[in-house]
Amino acid sequence: MLAAVALALALAHAQTSPPAPAPASDPVRIDVIARDAQGRPVESLTTADFELREDGAPQALTGTELVHKPRIIGIYLDEYYVTASRTAVVRETLHRFIDGLAAADQVAILRPLDSLLKIALTSDKAALHRAIDAFEGRRGDYTPRTDLERSLVAGDRTRADAQRTQSTWSTLNALTLHLGNLA
Repeated sequence: MLAAVALALALAHAQTSPPAPAPASDPVRIDVIARDAQGRPVESLTTADFELREDGAPQALTGTELVHKPRIIGIYLDEYYVTASRTAVVRETLHRFIDGLAAADQVAILRPLDSLLKIALTSDKAALHRAIDAFEGRRGDYTPRTDLERSLVAGDRTRADAQRTQSTWSTLNALTLHLGNLA
């Protein structure tokens, strides 16, 4: 049942941006990540555990394959758009996520004013937990914490908001490009 839910979610997501139709002779591959109620990977699924439907009609499945592939994950800790009151929820959620990663998964964590030259992947969960613990949401808090923020903000909230938006977009773009180049 869990696999069916995961497959249904994957199919629902795929339907939001439909891919170009594949020729009838080409197989379609669907990746599924299945976890049990405790969040542990489920690795014993077979073709019989899945049901695939297209427009409500059952489709034939030709096989399943368990693939152990390390993931490359980017986490952006956006302190500018998270309020201080939500900091604990964000930390707790990310700690649970990190705890559920496979040993070979590689993660890069970046914050708005981090140097883009220091984007680094790690599988060191202790280091990832430390980075998450250092996160503090500060939406609405315009107190500059660095010389760069001091020079950009200078007491002007409109200017600070524009700088924060620009910083967020450029950092997300750099992180995405960096991780995309690794795939």
